[in-house]
Amino acid sequence: NHGTCGSTGKCTCTDAYSGSKCNSCASGYYNYPSCSYCKAATTCANNGACTATGSCSCNTGFSGTNCNKCSSNYYNYPCCTYCTRSQTCNGHGSCNSDGTCDCDDNYAGSNCQYCG
Repeated sequence: NHGTCGSTGKCTCTDAYSGSKCNSCASGYYNYPSCSYCKAATTCANNGACTATGSCSCNTGFSGTNCNKCSSNYYNYPCCTYCTRSQTCNGHGSCNSDGTCDCDDNYAGSNCQYCG
């Protein structure tokens, strides 16, 4: 029972439900009959999309239930910049918390691409 139906058969549904018999989810709610609320801009921190079950499917580089963390090898939320030692830093540096390279001794450049 997701609403109140009068003697005329017309039903007034609770917030999460819709339909003539309150047997479907209202806009912004997913996965009948649980009808979980999901809005990409808020529930998924604008870093993902709502799935058919009302959970978030995060964009590349983002993770967490609400897409409010950086995935592995991504740094500096909410920017979530991709960085790996082998690719971004050419094997001659490490990724810092900003997602940029801190070069090993004797290497320089934004991607540690120069002998220093």
